[in-house]
Formats: sequence, structure tokens, C-alpha cells
Amino acid sequence: MADARVLPAPERATTATAPEQLLLSLQRAAGNRAVTRYLQRDDDPADAGATAGAGAAPVRQEEDAEAPPDRPASRLAELDEMLDRFNTPEDEVIDLLGAMGPDDKRTVIDSYRDRLVGCLNGGEMLRAVANLHPPLRTALDWIDAAALFTSAIDYSEIQGLVTRADSDEREAVGTNHYRDIFVKVCDNSTMITALVDLDFPWEKARQWAREEGTGTLDLARGLARGGRITVSDMEEFLNAVGEGANVAREHLRGLDDDTLADLRAEPAAGDVIRDELGTAGAPVLSALAGEISSGEAMITNSEDLLAGDTTGPFTLMHFGGDQRFNVTYRRNGVDVAVGVALTAADDRARLLLPAAKNIWLGRIQAAWGSRFQLTNGQRTIPLRFQVSLDAGPNQVNAHSGHWAWPKLNAGNWFVPDHEQVPEQEEAVSQAPVHEFGHLIGNVDEYSRTAEHYVQVTRQPLTSRGTVAETDTAGVTRYTNALSLMGSGTTIEPRHCDAILRWVNQNLRANEPAFSVVA
Repeated sequence: MADARVLPAPERATTATAPEQLLLSLQRAAGNRAVTRYLQRDDDPADAGATAGAGAAPVRQEEDAEAPPDRPASRLAELDEMLDRFNTPEDEVIDLLGAMGPDDKRTVIDSYRDRLVGCLNGGEMLRAVANLHPPLRTALDWIDAAALFTSAIDYSEIQGLVTRADSDEREAVGTNHYRDIFVKVCDNSTMITALVDLDFPWEKARQWAREEGTGTLDLARGLARGGRITVSDMEEFLNAVGEGANVAREHLRGLDDDTLADLRAEPAAGDVIRDELGTAGAPVLSALAGEISSGEAMITNSEDLLAGDTTGPFTLMHFGGDQRFNVTYRRNGVDVAVGVALTAADDRARLLLPAAKNIWLGRIQAAWGSRFQLTNGQRTIPLRFQVSLDAGPNQVNAHSGHWAWPKLNAGNWFVPDHEQVPEQEEAVSQAPVHEFGHLIGNVDEYSRTAEHYVQVTRQPLTSRGTVAETDTAGVTRYTNALSLMGSGTTIEPRHCDAILRWVNQNLRANEPAFSVVA
């Protein structure tokens, strides 16, 4: 990376150290060949200058044959004569290169690299390649070879070569070799300018910028301002990232779906978040992916049931507990993750538990999965359940043997046992479908008082499916015989009320509330 800047050649000020300044002076005075001789011996630079060009007398080439009338006469012999002089007239050589015809220039580009590098310094080579118009990669190689310190060249001195190059030439310099040349020439700011000019794909531009030490956010800003990133919201998004993770997340949450989709399709967006925000960028990446909100819901249930047979008085029994699940509201759906940690309570339960898990998981997913949608007039999105019976915050003990109510509940399940308890195999296979309803916040819809029944079901006592039972003391209890949370199998939209409440408490600003529909 360039740390020093120079004035245009040939009289450029540098911040080179004393030995470097000595070599630069020698290069300007006697050329690269003299510098090479000096580096190969320990003589004084003045001696090297005095001997520059010493050796066999230059041999002139024969004049070229007469050129056809439609092309200029060759001037290669004239160039050879200049290059063979004791003191090469660099300015005349450079002017001659500009005056040559296309055929001579092609010959020089193909065959004169070493001779020109031997007599021209970096500043002079810049002028030479500007006259020759070689491919960009050739120009860069010649300049790098001629310059004693490539880092003393400013990008502005080679920018014209880059901007004049066509797309194929720019693509050809997208290798590590040329990256290293640009790193020597550029600083953080001019590397961005160079990458705008080179018009590389984002990933290559990011690699080059990282090699220079240029920040990803600064690079993306530069490319956006230079017209290389054209997503409409890009600059506003980058400004938000510059203010931190919370601001960036809120900015993304507030975008309309189409604008967010365009931004998400731009690879620079995700890289800027990762490179600039690190681990703090995780919720920002989620928002970029379409997440509106995500978090844990904890429900504390408390209910009183009228237990017992109608041949006697009912007994009021209290049940309750805490249930936890995670909700993620995305633009394309609501995902509810319910985790259950099952623990075998006895040896036979431990033996049968693996098979029981498969049965329970299959039935829960078949009953609850992909049944409902959430709608708010702006979007209608699916409600999806991800269920794990291997781990989670909800602790459930798995028992073997016969069961009788209320031993089977949200915290205690019984494994299907075809061999020893075949008469209860179906009941205990299906029961966790009901218990899963408790894990997402539902209470029972059976054996309830009239007040609680109406409150829980949001239905009158005369509604279809309501079953009333009265004990010997004249107390009546009510059960919904159709509902899964009663004594039936139907899952109703109200059974997603706890999920719905969480979503509606975590909407975007001014977003309409959702309702659940089948």
C-alpha cells in the first residue's frame, strides 16, 4: 500500500530514505542499467553513472525496406539507435514511441520490454506506455518493472490506463499478481477509486480492498457512489450500518418487501453486515433475510377443573405450569419452535421411548403442522411448527404402564406399549397431540364451569359440541366434545391465540394486527 505520494515525473518529491533517494537520483541521472550495475557492486554511484552504457559499440540496424504507401515507414532502427547510445535520450525515446505507426508499436510491445525497462525509470515508463497504448496488464507490468519503488507511484498516474481499458483488459488484471501492484500503488481511498474504475464483481473487489486494508463499509459506499452498486436503498442502508446494529436492523425491518428483496440479492449487503458488525450483526442478517421479530414466549397456565363422576359431587382440582416456545415472525411466515426434553421415568419407558418419540412426533406434526395462516390485510402468511422431542425448555417425564387421569398431563406422558398395555396403546399414542396444545399456551376445554367454558372457548353454552354434565349436588360442568383441547380432535384458530398475541406485540411500526385463519 502506498504511504508516500509523489509529484508528476520527472521531478517528483519523495519521502524515500537516504539509500532509496540515492538510488532514485541515480536512476534519474543514468537509468535503470546503471542502478542494476550499482546494486551488483559496492562502488560509488558516481562510478556507476560514469560507466553506464560502457561496453561494445552499438550496432545500428539496417534501414527497413520501403514501407507500402498505406502505412508509415518503420522507425524501429531509429529507436534501436537511441537505445544503444551511451546516454539514452529518454525524452526522445518516449516521443518516438508516440510517433510510431501501429505495426512498430506492436513490435515494441512484443519485443522491447527489457530494453525499455533498462533505460526508463517509473515516471518515464508511465509516459512511454501512455504513448504505446499496450494492453493494461502489459502497461502495469512494465511500469512495475521500471519503477525502483512502485509505492512511490500514485494511482492517479495510472488511472487513465485503467479507464481507457476495455472490460476484457480489466478482467485480465484481476489476478493476485496485479492486485499486489495496485496494493503498492494505492492507499485506502484510492483503492476504492481503482475498484470503481476496474468494475470487478463484488467478491473480487472485496478481496482486493481487504488486502489493502480498506474497510468493507467504505468500499461499498464508494462503489455505490461510483455507480457500481445500483440497489436503490443501498446508501441509506450503509449509513444505517455505520450507526450500529440496532439502527441497521430497524432500517431493514421498515423496508417494503420489494426493496428488501433487491437489497438481499446484492451480495455486498450481507458482507458489509458481517465485516463491520461482527457477531453483533446476527440480528441484522436475520432482518435482511426477512425476519421482523423473534423471541421466546413464556406462558403460565392456571386452570380449575371439575373432576369426578356425576354419581357424586364434583371435586375442584387445580392445574397449572409454565410453557415456553420460540416465535419467529418473518415476512413469509411465522415459525414456532417447541422443544421438549423427554426423560424416561423407568427402565421399560427408557426401552420404549425411541419408538414412542417417532409416534408422538409424527402425530403432532400431522395434527398441527401447516393448518393455519396469519393475515392482516397486508400479507397472509403460513403458521409453521418445528417440534423437537430431543431437547428444549419443556420438561416431560415418560412413563410406562397403565395410566388414569390425571396422571397423564402436559408434564407426564405414557409410552405406547403394544406388548404389555395394548388396550391403551392408541390413547397414549394420541394424547401428546392434546398435551402439545398446552405447550403452546392452551388450557383445557373440558370439565369447566360455565363462566370458564365461555371464557376459554369464546362460545355460548348452547353452541354446537357443548356437552353439559351435572353432579348430585346440582353443579354443572361443560366440555367441548369437538375441540382437541376438549374431548374431540378439532384444532381451532383460537388454539393459536398465545402465538398470535406474541406476534401482534412484536409488529413493525404502524403494521396492522394479525388474525388466525384456517
